[in-house]
Amino acid sequence: MSEQRIAILDASHSLFNPKSHDKNAMKVDPKIDGLVLQPIPGFREIVSKSVHNGLDSGNLTLGKIAAIEVGLICDAGGVSSLTKAIHAQVMESLKI
Repeated sequence: MSEQRIAILDASHSLFNPKSHDKNAMKVDPKIDGLVLQPIPGFREIVSKSVHNGLDSGNLTLGKIAAIEVGLICDAGGVSSLTKAIHAQVMESLKI
């Protein structure tokens, strides 16, 4: 990839602490537990499905997308289709 890159992430995970997805790695004060971002259920599968659908439809180009542990990085050309697909699936999984 070159030029502009965009990351689409589950913001409840830290990019700097690889153990942030481990519930025991981060102890939270029960008083503020409701204020801490919670992981999106099935986010990795949602991202994977969105990428496969985008590649199959021709909206995304192979080599312009890189998977990371908590999301993906893509070029600017793939952002529109990916954000719409991921958002729709997240909303559906959360029943919103």
